[in-house]
Amino acid sequence: MRAESKYIDQVDAAIMAAYAASTDDRSYAMLAESLTSWDEEVYPDKGKDEARLAEELYKLMTFLEKKGLKRQSDQVFRAMLLTFPEQHFAQSPSQIKVEGIDLSLFKKIDSESMKRFEDCYRMALADLQKLAHEIDMRQFREECVGLAGSLFAAFVAVAAGAAESEHRDVPWLLMHQLAWQLNNVDKSYNEAYGILRSLLSLKSPAPGEQLAVELDNSMRFFKRNHYWNRIDKASMTGDTATMAMYIDRLMPMVTAGHEKSNLVMLRAKAVKKDKELPWGCLLLLTAIILGAFAIDRLAEAFKLQGVEQPVTTTTTTLLPSDPTGTIPQKSGDELASISLQVFNRAGLDESKPPPQPLGRKLTLNEVRYVIFQKQRLEHLEGIELSEAEKELLYRLWEEWHKRSDNAEFDQELKDQVASEAQLLSDSLAGDAIDQLDRLSKILKPDDWKKNNETTSEDDDSDGERTHHQRSEGLLNLQDPDDIRKTLEQLEKKGYYNGPLDLMTWNSVARSALARFKAAKMLRTDTRWDIETQQALFSDP
Repeated sequence: MRAESKYIDQVDAAIMAAYAASTDDRSYAMLAESLTSWDEEVYPDKGKDEARLAEELYKLMTFLEKKGLKRQSDQVFRAMLLTFPEQHFAQSPSQIKVEGIDLSLFKKIDSESMKRFEDCYRMALADLQKLAHEIDMRQFREECVGLAGSLFAAFVAVAAGAAESEHRDVPWLLMHQLAWQLNNVDKSYNEAYGILRSLLSLKSPAPGEQLAVELDNSMRFFKRNHYWNRIDKASMTGDTATMAMYIDRLMPMVTAGHEKSNLVMLRAKAVKKDKELPWGCLLLLTAIILGAFAIDRLAEAFKLQGVEQPVTTTTTTLLPSDPTGTIPQKSGDELASISLQVFNRAGLDESKPPPQPLGRKLTLNEVRYVIFQKQRLEHLEGIELSEAEKELLYRLWEEWHKRSDNAEFDQELKDQVASEAQLLSDSLAGDAIDQLDRLSKILKPDDWKKNNETTSEDDDSDGERTHHQRSEGLLNLQDPDDIRKTLEQLEKKGYYNGPLDLMTWNSVARSALARFKAAKMLRTDTRWDIETQQALFSDP
């Protein structure tokens, strides 16, 4: 036993006992007791032991999960969270002053705008819940009334007046402390993030360089806490779709290996649970499939009957209540409505508005398309694209302008969807890549491996030739065998924990690829190209 620690060997022995007697609850009680005793110790090398123990405990949890011992795995997880809480919620970044409110800062600037700012600040501090609600309703900005709007206007006035003085950072420090008060006291993590995000989006005034870095660090910290909070709530309510969505958002912000392992494990559980349908759902699904099949057969029969029927008999099919003498097109309208629906990873209802929808305001689903699609296309403009992909992006912009220019909608709906777009920025970026890939497959059905065969010999475009050369030897992620090879490699490198026999390259596989590219290639997209394949299949 090492002289520095009295209990580290006991913890190691308890872990080994849990492996040997995995169904005996006494093993986990001994492990929890040993971890508690070790956690109270202080010795020089404790940091190294902490990282090693965290990895060992995650390995033990994985072992128990594979054996089907979920209750025992949860016991280890609870003991680990009690010992290493910083691996769940991040440690606070070092700040100049983050605890409490230093009201003496108001005395540093003697002006009417500062007095007005102090009045608004104290009212906000007295009712944090109301302030958080108004921030959540996007009222912390210009030209807004209420508690949040008045505070924003008062801050801008005093910060602009002190921009050239030695006390330029004073109003920024006060707002920084208020944001931390929302995070620590009211647990309003997303609203604390919203305060700093709104202030830092101002072109002028601006804080000092050092303080700007600290504000940015705090903003990331609040956002991270918000994601973990949503994951916890989704876990308690069994909302696996929301849980997986926020895990995907949190993953790029995580740096510790053991925390990444935890998130991967939680996501794998959510996906697995989502796939397990109860018998009632299976029966309902079977009934829906059979019903759809029957409707399809009936529709074909009526279609054939309509084709064989003479033109002169069309008048006999008219409804008595139809004075125009036209056949109802209800089924056609339903098909058209379905064709206008837009898939998004967040699972929200979204549909394309008709071109130039004059005479009416857009619905909520159509407003989502106008705002979501614009954010998607702006994301595509900010990344590197091939010449062919730029052409596809141009077509997508054309369609968006055709359906969105001169459209009318309620301001309330626009604000609501803009707030959704802000929260779903990462998901919308993934949607953009999906749309580009889907459109390229529609225009080029023999994409991937067949690209080289369909290239014209008289094509003198250097950009196109380079694009096809890069596809040589590229695995086809439409081929189940190539999908298996790619997933096996992602699993080997620790970025995928799921089934390997996928028939299609789904969102779970894309997320695993995105995590790999973010960690190894410093890229945050899900594109599959020859550089990504070489990086994935290269030996360390």
